[in-house]
Amino acid sequence: KQSYQRRVAITAGRNALKYKVLWGTKQALHHYDFDYIVKTDDDIVVNLPVLITDLIALPRDRYYTGNCNMKYGDFNGYPKWKYCSGGGYVFSRDVASKFQELP
Repeated sequence: KQSYQRRVAITAGRNALKYKVLWGTKQALHHYDFDYIVKTDDDIVVNLPVLITDLIALPRDRYYTGNCNMKYGDFNGYPKWKYCSGGGYVFSRDVASKFQELP
């Protein structure tokens, strides 16, 4: 079992959320072996047995789900794509790697 702990001072608020998610994803990629990341707000309850059962049946690549209704991009040469927001979302390891390429 791997143990890793690090304290980082990050500004609170909506403007810092992108950087917190990207930093956490980068740390997970570097320090852990995983198939999926589940990101939730601190006030969300997750039924882990159901989530795990559902994830076992899903593909382990190109997987990104949640409330994916928001549009991003379509400016300065960036393609338009949907991103997930809200109380929680799930993405596979390869998607986590792609996140690290975002500006």
